[in-house]
Amino acid sequence: MKKTSCALLTVALLIAAGGANAALPPLQLEIPTGDPPTGGCSYVFGTSGFDNQFGTVIFTLGLLGVEGFPESIWVADLDTVAAPMDGNGILDVYELGLLGAALCEADSKDLGDVLDQFNANIAQFTGLINAVAAVFDGAGASALGAQMIAVGGSPGPDPPASGLLGWAAANPSNPCAPGAVEMGAGLVENGLIIGSIAGLLPTLNILAPWFAGMAGLSSEMQLTLDAVLGDLIEDQLPGLLADIDEMAAALQGMALGCGMPEPLPTDLNSLAANLLAAKAAIEAGLGSLVLPDFEIYGVLGGKTTEEPFSALGDYNEDDTDNLGHYVAVGGGGPGNTNTLRAAYVAAATSNQHLMPVAGGIALALLAGMAAIGGALVIRKK
Repeated sequence: MKKTSCALLTVALLIAAGGANAALPPLQLEIPTGDPPTGGCSYVFGTSGFDNQFGTVIFTLGLLGVEGFPESIWVADLDTVAAPMDGNGILDVYELGLLGAALCEADSKDLGDVLDQFNANIAQFTGLINAVAAVFDGAGASALGAQMIAVGGSPGPDPPASGLLGWAAANPSNPCAPGAVEMGAGLVENGLIIGSIAGLLPTLNILAPWFAGMAGLSSEMQLTLDAVLGDLIEDQLPGLLADIDEMAAALQGMALGCGMPEPLPTDLNSLAANLLAAKAAIEAGLGSLVLPDFEIYGVLGGKTTEEPFSALGDYNEDDTDNLGHYVAVGGGGPGNTNTLRAAYVAAATSNQHLMPVAGGIALALLAGMAAIGGALVIRKK
């Protein structure tokens, strides 16, 4: 699988007659109050908000074998995950606080474009996850898992003896018995996973807001999230099938040389053939998928180092990038609090520095001409 991002942009600032308006409006991050805390910006603090989803992301990706995520939102700067990017210096919780404030005020502050981009990114993420699930479903993963469990069987008595485990329990002196026990247990264990994967994958869609929010913060973060999704699709999920060829050969060998009564040899040969066919179908299906082309928030028609929600962006065009405001309010230190997050959002988005424009003349200022050239490619390790 390969995903290439290439960017060239122009950012336009419009200053209307009679007063000064930044390209993006000033924001306030509403934080929860009371004991227990309630309210606040739902995109950040709600049940499905960015903060609550972070822990679920860590747990879920850990189950799927994806590593490299920190354990707390107050230490996470995920731009550092995907080399050659070095991280942007702002904790993700602050960046998502700024994005969440924009989404919460999208209607009142005329930020409909950012909200549209957020919804488009959600659609991109859910589309990919549904496509992955469809690959496993189309390969008959559910039926294959059930067949693996049935052939693996049980040593008895509850449930009754069946399959390889049942045969091995009844024939302990047969030279094939130890191998049959190992194979049977492995078939049952892996059958449960493969049989449920197509149904479990769509549950990742509940995490779509977090992935959509993170991936659109900057080109660097887009690369990081693509690396995570690429690892899941290119390495972790195919890893479930890594031993299929060896397993199929072992099943065929047992069917031929262990003196098992019918229908067990026929069942073993049938499962071996189905395993090989499913592996080929799943590898082909996953290999044809394309990583999402997440939209970068506040950037229309291209990508730029001036991405307004990123560390190196300058949201309010005051010649101090967002990282400068983050450092100024004390972000990232041991005293990280939601109050500091709100202070960062206010500082990074304030437009008080702009001088009023008199008369009935509208000025169009072209600013921040920049390019990120070349291709960022996610390849299989």
